[in-house]
Amino acid sequence: MKRCLKGQSGYRDYHKKKELLKVLIGAALIIIQLILREFAESTALKNTLTVMAILSVLPVANIAAPLLASFKYRSLSPMLEKKASAYEEKGVLLYDLIISSKEQLLPMDVILVMPGGRLCLLHC
Repeated sequence: MKRCLKGQSGYRDYHKKKELLKVLIGAALIIIQLILREFAESTALKNTLTVMAILSVLPVANIAAPLLASFKYRSLSPMLEKKASAYEEKGVLLYDLIISSKEQLLPMDVILVMPGGRLCLLHC
């Protein structure tokens, strides 16, 4: 998996893969804790492993929630990236951003930041 930074083309797909890997590893660790609980002989150890598994769910859910919300948005196609690159001399191009608020997610494929702080959404 090639590393992408925010604002680079292909970041959405890279971020989804990275976060999905984190969720899968977390889920596997939770399952391992629950399986180890079955092999534990003392009640105290069983209770400890159960509490560990329950507490492990919270961080995994915090990673999974934004992943599920943004899962339907794909990265920009290379053809559209070439069209947008014609505007590079006018300012800084940012690709594959998702702006979120409490009500909705706004996928922004290409944003041009012009001198003076003006933002332009490019539709290619």
